[in-house]
Amino acid sequence: MSHRLYHSSRNQSRRLTTAPGSKSKLFQPSRPTAQTSRKTPWSWVVAGGLASLLVAAVPLLEWYRSAPVLAILALDVSDSGLADGKSVEDICRSQTKFLKARDQAIDFVYADTTEPTLFHSVNSPIRSYGRCKPYASSRPGTVGQGWGTSPILLLERVYTQVQIQHQQGKVKPAAITVWLDAAEPGSELPPLDFSVLGQQIQQLNELQAQIAIVGPTGELREELERLSLANPNLRVCGLPDAQECIRSTFAAARALAKH
Repeated sequence: MSHRLYHSSRNQSRRLTTAPGSKSKLFQPSRPTAQTSRKTPWSWVVAGGLASLLVAAVPLLEWYRSAPVLAILALDVSDSGLADGKSVEDICRSQTKFLKARDQAIDFVYADTTEPTLFHSVNSPIRSYGRCKPYASSRPGTVGQGWGTSPILLLERVYTQVQIQHQQGKVKPAAITVWLDAAEPGSELPPLDFSVLGQQIQQLNELQAQIAIVGPTGELREELERLSLANPNLRVCGLPDAQECIRSTFAAARALAKH
Protein backbone atom coordinates (compact mmCIF):
# COMPACT_ATOMS: atom_id res chain seq x y z
CA MET A 1 0.00 0.00 0.00
CA SER A 2 2.68 2.44 0.95
CA HIS A 3 4.61 1.40 -2.15
CA ARG A 4 1.69 2.34 -4.43
CA LEU A 5 1.24 5.67 -2.69
CA TYR A 6 4.92 6.41 -3.23
CA HIS A 7 4.66 5.80 -6.99
CA SER A 8 1.42 7.77 -7.19
CA SER A 9 2.88 10.77 -5.44
CA ARG A 10 6.02 10.64 -7.61
CA ASN A 11 3.98 10.53 -10.84
CA GLN A 12 1.90 13.45 -9.61
CA SER A 13 5.01 15.47 -8.94
CA ARG A 14 6.21 14.74 -12.49
CA ARG A 15 2.91 15.96 -13.94
CA LEU A 16 3.11 19.10 -11.87
CA THR A 17 6.48 19.98 -13.33
CA THR A 18 4.98 20.05 -16.85
CA ALA A 19 1.72 21.78 -16.04
CA PRO A 20 0.44 24.58 -18.32
CA GLY A 21 1.70 27.23 -15.93
CA SER A 22 5.18 25.77 -15.89
CA LYS A 23 8.19 27.85 -16.94
CA SER A 24 9.77 24.96 -18.81
CA LYS A 25 11.41 26.08 -22.11
CA LEU A 26 9.75 23.22 -23.94
CA PHE A 27 6.34 24.85 -23.62
CA GLN A 28 7.17 28.56 -23.94
CA PRO A 29 5.55 30.01 -27.11
CA SER A 30 7.97 31.60 -29.55
CA ARG A 31 7.53 35.37 -29.72
CA PRO A 32 9.05 37.66 -32.31
CA THR A 33 11.77 39.79 -30.90
CA ALA A 34 11.75 43.54 -31.28
CA GLN A 35 14.60 43.25 -33.79
CA THR A 36 12.80 40.86 -36.18
CA SER A 37 9.45 42.64 -36.02
CA ARG A 38 10.78 46.16 -36.52
CA LYS A 39 9.98 47.65 -39.94
CA THR A 40 11.98 50.22 -41.86
CA PRO A 41 10.50 53.67 -41.08
CA TRP A 42 8.92 55.49 -44.03
CA SER A 43 11.21 58.43 -43.37
CA TRP A 44 14.20 56.22 -44.19
CA VAL A 45 12.56 55.07 -47.44
CA VAL A 46 11.84 58.66 -48.47
CA ALA A 47 15.35 59.77 -47.54
CA GLY A 48 16.84 56.95 -49.60
CA GLY A 49 14.70 57.88 -52.60
CA LEU A 50 15.71 61.54 -52.38
CA ALA A 51 19.37 60.58 -52.16
CA SER A 52 19.04 58.46 -55.31
CA LEU A 53 17.37 61.34 -57.14
CA LEU A 54 20.15 63.72 -56.13
CA VAL A 55 22.83 61.31 -57.35
CA ALA A 56 21.05 60.99 -60.70
CA ALA A 57 20.50 64.75 -60.96
CA VAL A 58 24.15 65.77 -60.55
CA PRO A 59 25.30 64.65 -64.04
CA LEU A 60 22.19 66.22 -65.56
CA LEU A 61 22.87 69.55 -63.85
CA GLU A 62 26.49 69.45 -64.98
CA TRP A 63 25.27 68.73 -68.52
CA TYR A 64 23.14 71.87 -68.60
CA ARG A 65 25.62 74.03 -66.73
CA SER A 66 28.42 73.31 -69.23
CA ALA A 67 29.29 76.12 -71.60
CA PRO A 68 27.79 75.61 -75.09
CA VAL A 69 30.05 75.60 -78.14
CA LEU A 70 29.73 75.64 -81.91
CA ALA A 71 30.41 71.99 -82.76
CA ILE A 72 31.59 71.55 -86.36
CA LEU A 73 32.13 68.12 -87.91
CA ALA A 74 33.78 67.81 -91.34
CA LEU A 75 34.07 64.40 -92.99
CA ASP A 76 36.20 63.41 -95.98
CA VAL A 77 33.79 61.58 -98.29
CA SER A 78 36.09 61.33 -101.30
CA ASP A 79 36.38 57.91 -102.95
CA SER A 80 39.35 57.07 -100.73
CA GLY A 81 37.58 58.47 -97.67
CA LEU A 82 34.44 56.39 -98.19
CA ALA A 83 36.57 53.32 -98.92
CA ASP A 84 37.13 53.36 -95.16
CA GLY A 85 33.49 53.92 -94.29
CA LYS A 86 33.83 52.47 -90.80
CA SER A 87 36.33 55.17 -89.87
CA VAL A 88 33.97 57.85 -91.18
CA GLU A 89 31.22 56.51 -88.92
CA ASP A 90 33.57 56.07 -85.96
CA ILE A 91 34.81 59.66 -86.15
CA CYS A 92 31.24 60.93 -86.34
CA ARG A 93 30.25 58.85 -83.31
CA SER A 94 33.32 59.97 -81.36
CA GLN A 95 32.47 63.61 -82.04
CA THR A 96 28.84 63.04 -81.08
CA LYS A 97 29.91 61.60 -77.73
CA PHE A 98 31.13 65.06 -76.69
CA LEU A 99 28.09 67.03 -77.80
CA LYS A 100 25.99 68.54 -75.03
CA ALA A 101 22.61 70.20 -74.80
CA ARG A 102 22.59 73.80 -76.12
CA ASP A 103 25.55 73.25 -78.48
CA GLN A 104 25.10 74.54 -82.03
CA ALA A 105 26.01 71.79 -84.50
CA ILE A 106 27.09 72.14 -88.13
CA ASP A 107 28.16 69.17 -90.26
CA PHE A 108 30.10 69.32 -93.54
CA VAL A 109 31.08 66.65 -96.02
CA TYR A 110 33.86 67.43 -98.44
CA ALA A 111 36.16 66.17 -101.18
CA ASP A 112 36.71 68.32 -104.27
CA THR A 113 33.90 70.58 -103.00
CA THR A 114 32.40 71.19 -99.58
CA GLU A 115 28.73 70.99 -98.59
CA PRO A 116 27.06 71.66 -95.25
CA THR A 117 24.65 68.85 -94.40
CA LEU A 118 23.34 69.75 -90.94
CA PHE A 119 22.51 72.88 -88.95
CA HIS A 120 20.78 72.39 -85.63
CA SER A 121 20.70 73.24 -81.95
CA VAL A 122 21.49 70.17 -79.88
CA ASN A 123 18.73 69.11 -77.48
CA SER A 124 19.40 65.40 -77.12
CA PRO A 125 22.94 64.37 -78.14
CA ILE A 126 21.86 60.72 -78.13
CA ARG A 127 19.61 61.37 -81.11
CA SER A 128 22.57 62.77 -83.04
CA TYR A 129 24.17 59.33 -83.35
CA GLY A 130 21.64 58.37 -86.03
CA ARG A 131 23.24 60.68 -88.60
CA CYS A 132 26.60 58.89 -88.49
CA LYS A 133 25.88 55.68 -90.40
CA PRO A 134 24.59 57.39 -93.59
CA TYR A 135 27.78 59.48 -93.75
CA ALA A 136 29.77 56.26 -94.03
CA SER A 137 28.07 55.12 -97.23
CA SER A 138 26.74 58.13 -99.17
CA ARG A 139 27.42 61.74 -100.10
CA PRO A 140 25.58 64.58 -101.84
CA GLY A 141 25.66 64.50 -105.64
CA THR A 142 27.57 67.80 -105.65
CA VAL A 143 30.54 66.32 -103.79
CA GLY A 144 33.10 63.96 -105.30
CA GLN A 145 32.26 64.59 -108.97
CA GLY A 146 35.78 65.85 -109.63
CA TRP A 147 39.10 64.38 -108.57
CA GLY A 148 40.89 65.30 -105.35
CA THR A 149 40.30 66.45 -101.78
CA SER A 150 40.95 70.00 -100.67
CA PRO A 151 41.29 70.83 -96.96
CA ILE A 152 41.94 74.46 -97.99
CA LEU A 153 38.47 74.81 -99.55
CA LEU A 154 37.00 73.07 -96.51
CA LEU A 155 38.59 75.49 -94.03
CA GLU A 156 37.37 78.42 -96.13
CA ARG A 157 33.79 77.24 -95.72
CA VAL A 158 34.30 76.49 -92.04
CA TYR A 159 35.74 79.95 -91.43
CA THR A 160 32.78 81.54 -93.20
CA GLN A 161 30.28 79.63 -91.04
CA VAL A 162 32.07 80.59 -87.82
CA GLN A 163 32.01 84.24 -88.94
CA ILE A 164 28.27 84.00 -89.69
CA GLN A 165 27.61 82.63 -86.20
CA HIS A 166 29.50 85.57 -84.72
CA GLN A 167 27.64 88.07 -86.86
CA GLN A 168 24.32 86.59 -85.76
CA GLY A 169 25.28 87.17 -82.15
CA LYS A 170 25.97 83.50 -81.44
CA VAL A 171 29.48 84.20 -80.21
CA LYS A 172 30.59 80.77 -79.05
CA PRO A 173 34.01 79.17 -79.23
CA ALA A 174 34.10 76.44 -81.89
CA ALA A 175 35.19 72.82 -81.52
CA ILE A 176 36.05 71.65 -85.05
CA THR A 177 36.57 67.97 -85.84
CA VAL A 178 37.99 67.13 -89.29
CA TRP A 179 38.32 63.60 -90.67
CA LEU A 180 41.02 63.85 -93.37
CA ASP A 181 41.98 60.65 -95.14
CA ALA A 182 44.23 62.32 -97.74
CA ALA A 183 44.82 65.76 -99.24
CA GLU A 184 45.03 65.35 -103.02
CA PRO A 185 44.95 68.75 -104.72
CA GLY A 186 43.49 67.73 -108.09
CA SER A 187 44.00 69.71 -111.30
CA GLU A 188 41.10 72.13 -110.68
CA LEU A 189 41.71 72.58 -106.97
CA PRO A 190 44.02 75.02 -105.15
CA PRO A 191 47.49 73.56 -104.53
CA LEU A 192 48.19 72.04 -101.15
CA ASP A 193 50.02 74.97 -99.57
CA PHE A 194 50.80 74.51 -95.89
CA SER A 195 51.54 78.19 -95.39
CA VAL A 196 47.96 78.91 -96.52
CA LEU A 197 46.65 76.22 -94.18
CA GLY A 198 48.65 77.80 -91.35
CA GLN A 199 47.07 81.19 -92.06
CA GLN A 200 43.60 79.64 -92.06
CA ILE A 201 44.22 77.92 -88.73
CA GLN A 202 45.49 81.20 -87.26
CA GLN A 203 42.39 83.05 -88.48
CA LEU A 204 40.18 80.42 -86.87
CA ASN A 205 42.18 80.78 -83.66
CA GLU A 206 41.30 84.49 -83.65
CA LEU A 207 37.64 83.42 -83.64
CA GLN A 208 38.29 81.12 -80.66
CA ALA A 209 38.18 77.93 -82.71
CA GLN A 210 39.85 74.73 -81.52
CA ILE A 211 40.61 72.18 -84.26
CA ALA A 212 41.23 68.43 -84.34
CA ILE A 213 42.41 66.90 -87.62
CA VAL A 214 42.10 63.12 -87.44
CA GLY A 215 43.43 60.52 -89.85
CA PRO A 216 46.37 61.91 -91.86
CA THR A 217 49.44 59.75 -92.21
CA GLY A 218 52.97 60.04 -93.60
CA GLU A 219 54.25 63.36 -94.91
CA LEU A 220 50.81 64.98 -94.64
CA ARG A 221 50.70 64.29 -90.93
CA GLU A 222 54.26 65.52 -90.42
CA GLU A 223 53.49 68.84 -92.13
CA LEU A 224 50.29 69.30 -90.14
CA GLU A 225 52.12 68.53 -86.90
CA ARG A 226 54.61 71.28 -87.75
CA LEU A 227 51.66 73.65 -88.08
CA SER A 228 50.36 72.55 -84.68
CA LEU A 229 53.65 73.59 -83.06
CA ALA A 230 52.99 77.18 -84.13
CA ASN A 231 49.22 76.95 -83.57
CA PRO A 232 48.25 75.48 -80.17
CA ASN A 233 44.59 75.47 -81.22
CA LEU A 234 45.39 72.66 -83.71
CA ARG A 235 45.62 68.99 -82.72
CA VAL A 236 46.67 66.30 -85.20
CA CYS A 237 46.15 62.64 -84.43
CA GLY A 238 45.71 59.19 -85.93
CA LEU A 239 42.68 56.96 -85.62
CA PRO A 240 43.83 55.21 -82.41
CA ASP A 241 44.05 58.60 -80.64
CA ALA A 242 40.93 60.11 -82.18
CA GLN A 243 38.70 60.07 -79.11
CA GLU A 244 41.23 61.73 -76.84
CA CYS A 245 42.07 64.26 -79.57
CA ILE A 246 38.40 65.20 -79.96
CA ARG A 247 37.81 65.25 -76.20
CA SER A 248 40.65 67.72 -75.58
CA THR A 249 39.42 69.92 -78.45
CA PHE A 250 35.94 70.18 -76.94
CA ALA A 251 37.37 70.70 -73.46
CA ALA A 252 39.55 73.59 -74.67
CA ALA A 253 36.61 75.20 -76.49
CA ARG A 254 34.32 74.91 -73.45
CA ALA A 255 37.04 76.39 -71.23
CA LEU A 256 37.20 79.42 -73.55
CA ALA A 257 33.42 79.77 -73.37
CA LYS A 258 33.56 80.18 -69.59
CA HIS A 259 35.85 83.22 -69.78
